[in-house]
Amino acid sequence: MECFLLALTVLLAGGAVALLLSVAPRLSNVLGCGAAVCGCILGLVPALVVLSSRAVENFSRAWDVPYGSFSIQIDGLSAFFLVVIFTVCGISAVYGSQCVPALRRQQPGIAWFFYNLMVAAMAIVVVARNGALLATSTLLLGVYVPPPVSRLLHDIGQILGGT
Repeated sequence: MECFLLALTVLLAGGAVALLLSVAPRLSNVLGCGAAVCGCILGLVPALVVLSSRAVENFSRAWDVPYGSFSIQIDGLSAFFLVVIFTVCGISAVYGSQCVPALRRQQPGIAWFFYNLMVAAMAIVVVARNGALLATSTLLLGVYVPPPVSRLLHDIGQILGGT
């Protein structure tokens, strides 16, 4: 479970550093993509361990919110979805790193911050075993999407939709 928590830390810290270095687009792009890929690889490890051993990994700590504790768990179903999330997001980060340099005026650090935040939030939604944690991570999925990312998502939707 420590590897999963490290993956979340790498994703969030890497996104924050990319955001802070937005004034250097090339460096911000490398750091944001690197953090996304490293975080996804680290997140795959516990998911694959749980899938192969059919064990369940738990983590729980006291938390001063209603319903008491910060509780996450990786079981077989959660592990399956974590493999999908981390695989697709890791590959998407590599692809996105090639597209982001075209957005020099848009400061790619902002896009990497929100991308890494989204990956971490999706992973937390899958493993959350506390209502407050689930609600918080679900709300994080709805945070502001920068215009370059929303245009990219719109274009992908048009391509997939055939319009």
